[in-house]
Amino acid sequence: MTASARLGFGIAALFAAGVVVVAVFGRHDSWFARAASANAVRCLAETPCPMIDANGSVTTAAPPLKRESVCASVGGWHDVPLGTGRVAVTCTDTKTYLYHMGRLNGPDAGAEQWTTCGDSTCAAEIAYLKQRML
Repeated sequence: MTASARLGFGIAALFAAGVVVVAVFGRHDSWFARAASANAVRCLAETPCPMIDANGSVTTAAPPLKRESVCASVGGWHDVPLGTGRVAVTCTDTKTYLYHMGRLNGPDAGAEQWTTCGDSTCAAEIAYLKQRML
């Protein structure tokens, strides 16, 4: 009886150590960044959602990505820190795409939106998002 109890506690200790190792050395992106990446895949590869065009207007556009695109999988997206808990993600295929989860100022602002970037850093688009965030 004591041997089986020791074995059970040993297995539990090994499992707990494994959980700690994965938590410390595993994925370092936040839950919000993973959620934004999953939503970006849905938004740009599966179902239409709001797009910010070059003039700053918000329209609903058909998903621009094919299933074969690098950006059609969650692993292709990268976190862009916007500060104050806001999350955006970017991905580059033939173009660089920026996806943002969060409401922007304005009557046509939605809870999520995406845009194509002028360059691979999306610096101008990120500045635009920061300016229009609540």
